[in-house]
Amino acid sequence: MRGAGQRPHQERQPGERSIDHEMKGQFVEAREAMRAIKSGDRIFIAMGGDPLSLIDALLEEKNRLRDVQIISGLSQGGYKFLGEEYLDTFHYSTWQISLRTASAINAGKAQFLPISFFQIPSLLSPQGPLPIDVGLISVSPPDEAGYLSLGVSVGHTMAVVKNANVVIAEVNKQMPRTLGNSLVHISEIDYLTEADHPLIEAPLHQPSERDRRIGELVAGLIPDGATLEIGFGAIPNAVYGALKEKRDLGIHSGMISDGLIDLVEAGVVTNSRKTLNSGKTVTGEVLGTRAIFDYVAGNPAIEMHTVEYTHSPHVLIQLDGFCAINSAVEIDLSGQVNAEFIGELEIGPGGQFDFTLGAALAQGGKSIVALPSTAMQGTASRIVHRLKPGVPVTLPRYLAHYVVTEYGAVDLRYRNLNERAAALISIAHPDFRHELQWRFSNNVND
Repeated sequence: MRGAGQRPHQERQPGERSIDHEMKGQFVEAREAMRAIKSGDRIFIAMGGDPLSLIDALLEEKNRLRDVQIISGLSQGGYKFLGEEYLDTFHYSTWQISLRTASAINAGKAQFLPISFFQIPSLLSPQGPLPIDVGLISVSPPDEAGYLSLGVSVGHTMAVVKNANVVIAEVNKQMPRTLGNSLVHISEIDYLTEADHPLIEAPLHQPSERDRRIGELVAGLIPDGATLEIGFGAIPNAVYGALKEKRDLGIHSGMISDGLIDLVEAGVVTNSRKTLNSGKTVTGEVLGTRAIFDYVAGNPAIEMHTVEYTHSPHVLIQLDGFCAINSAVEIDLSGQVNAEFIGELEIGPGGQFDFTLGAALAQGGKSIVALPSTAMQGTASRIVHRLKPGVPVTLPRYLAHYVVTEYGAVDLRYRNLNERAAALISIAHPDFRHELQWRFSNNVND
C-alpha cells in the first residue's frame, strides 16, 4: 500500500471547495455530505468523540471512491476502515497507535507517522506535506450565536477546521460543550449532520498492588504547587490516587481522564500556583468514562487547547515546576528509553518526548519515567543492559531524569554511565540484578 507521503496530493486553488455553496453551514444527511469527498482525497477523522455516523457513511462510498487516504490519531471508534473489505479503497496513516492499529501496521495494512505532536498542525496545513482535503469531525450543538464546541477533542482537530478544504461536522447532541480554544462558528463548517449517540468510553485501568506502589513512589517526587502531565492507564490512575495528600497542584496535559475529578474535589488540584493559565486545567483531549465527559461540560476551570499549545516546548518552559509523568516499555542502563516497541509490535510514543523536553527546560521541572520492573509475567526485565538493535530510542539518555519501578526511584540526571547503571540495577527486579551487573561489567551484548 502507499505510504503517507507517496501519492500526489489533489491540487485545488486557494479557497476552492468541492461543495454546494448554497448548502454551506446547513444540515444535510450524512450520505449527502459524502458527495464532497473525491477519489484521491486525504481525509482527517477526529479522535475522541468519533463522528461515527460520518465514518459509516464514508465506508458506504467504498465502491465509488479510490485511493483515499485517512489520517487520524487515537480513535475510539473501532477503526472500521481497517476491515479487509475496505483496504483497496482506504489507506490509513496515524501518529498514534492502539493495539488494533499496531497489528495493522505490522501487517502492512496501515502506516505510522513518527512526529512530535506539537508539529502535527504544520504537517496538516495547506503548506505542509500532508494537507487535508476533507475533515470529518464531531461537535456539540451550536449556541444562540452559532458557535459549536469541538468537545472532548481539540488537540489536532482545530487545525483541521481552520485548514481543510472541506469540513463536515457530525453535530452530536451528547457531545459536551467544552471551553477554551474549542469553539468554531457554524459558518466555518461546510456540511453539518445530526447525531445523537453516547460518546465511546475508555474503560478505567484498575491499578494492581505493584502499580499502586509505583504511584506512591512517583507521588513522593511531586512537590506541592507542581504542574503535572499525566497519561492514561493503570499507572497514571495509580499516580492520581497517590496524590491526595498534595496541595495546589496544576494540570497541563495532552489528555485528562477520570482520575482528575477526585483530586479537584479533594482540593488537591487547584491550578492556583501555575505560572501560566493560573486557575485552569489545560488539556487537548478528554479520555475516559461518562463521568469525565459530564465533568468537563461547560466547566470554566477546564481549558481545551491545540497540540501547538499543550505540547509546545515554548509553552512548557513557562511552567515552573512542570513534572512530566510517563511510562515506557523498557530502559537500558545508560538511560535510553524505548516507549515504542513491544517485541516486534510498534505502539508509538504519543507526546512523551514533547513533555519530557518541556520538563527538562522548565525551571524546577522533572521528567519521571514510571514502569514495572518486569514484563511477560515476570520472565523479562524491563531494565535491560542495552536496547536491541533497531529499537527506536524514544527518550535519549541526555534527557534521562527520574526512573521509578516498584523497587524504588532513582535520579539519573548528571550521573555518569557507571553511576546510572548502578542506580538502575538497584531498582530492577531482584531476579535480574546479578545478570544486569554481569553484562554491564563485562560489556556483553543482550
